Amino acid sequence: MQRMTFGGLELSVIDPHERDTKYIYDEIFVSQIYYHPEMRIPKHPIIMDVGSNIGLYGIWAHRQYQPSEMYCYEASPRTFPYLKANVERLIGAETKVHIFNRALARSRDLAKSWP
Repeated sequence: MQRMTFGGLELSVIDPHERDTKYIYDEIFVSQIYYHPEMRIPKHPIIMDVGSNIGLYGIWAHRQYQPSEMYCYEASPRTFPYLKANVERLIGAETKVHIFNRALARSRDLAKSWP
C-alpha cells in the first residue's frame, strides 16, 4: 500500500500519481469546502460519510468537530482497504468509527444496477 504526505498527513493512497488525492485534499483541507460558519453543529456529533473514498472528509470532520461517532461507507472493494488504513491510523480513539464496504441505496434493485 502506497503512502504519500499531504499537509502533514501521511495517507495511504490509491492514486499512483497523487493528482486526484492532492485535488481532493486541497478541496477539503485548503479550500475548506465543507466548512460553513453559519452551520450549527452540536458538540461531539455523529458524522455520516457516504462515499468515503480514502477517508479525507472523515479525517477533516474528526479534526473539525470531534465527533462521538462516525459512520464511513465506501462501496469500492478496491478503495476500502485504503479507507480502513487511513481511518485506523489518523482518527483518534475518542471517536468511535464504524466503516463499511457497502453502498447505500434506496432499494435493493437500485444497488444491483449500480456499475
